[in-house]
Amino acid sequence: MTEENSNSQYPQSDSSRYARILKEYVKAYNAHDYERTMAFYARDIRFEIVGVWVRTGGDEVGEVLEWDIETHIHMTMTEIHSRGNIIQCHLSETNDWLGLSGIGEMHYEPCLFVFQDKYIREIRAELTRESNERYMRAWKEISEWTTANRSKALLELIPRGKFMYGKERAQKWLSLLQEWRDATGR
Repeated sequence: MTEENSNSQYPQSDSSRYARILKEYVKAYNAHDYERTMAFYARDIRFEIVGVWVRTGGDEVGEVLEWDIETHIHMTMTEIHSRGNIIQCHLSETNDWLGLSGIGEMHYEPCLFVFQDKYIREIRAELTRESNERYMRAWKEISEWTTANRSKALLELIPRGKFMYGKERAQKWLSLLQEWRDATGR
């Protein structure tokens, strides 16, 4: 953990405390512990993948967590810097959805965690250009095949054009992606 506390308005002890909290959060997330992970969030949690979507509140963010648990997410953080109540890092993630889609690993830089007291109030992650390009290429192929072959399933999974999360949807997506791979030889 790199401390960047040249400004005395950010006590090092607060930055260190947030770094310890974040480390425990990542452990809980990677252990797929729903209750423990949710306990890290402020009531008004805001989670944004920049330019892609925003989820707010425990219910919406909880659905993202359910998805991540069901798809066996593993995330790692590097290049971690803290300043006051904000921690910035490079975040990488893998999961079964990314594996089946052929994307592999996604990278977010920067990824910001904003703390309020001992809780995460906001997560703001920006896909790297390379990750975004890999995602867009894979998504084009997947959406073309599902539109042509499984349009009803696609409409259920993305109602009114909004990608929905949750445990059940993750299970359906994993099944659909396996079907896509089998049909296309990917």
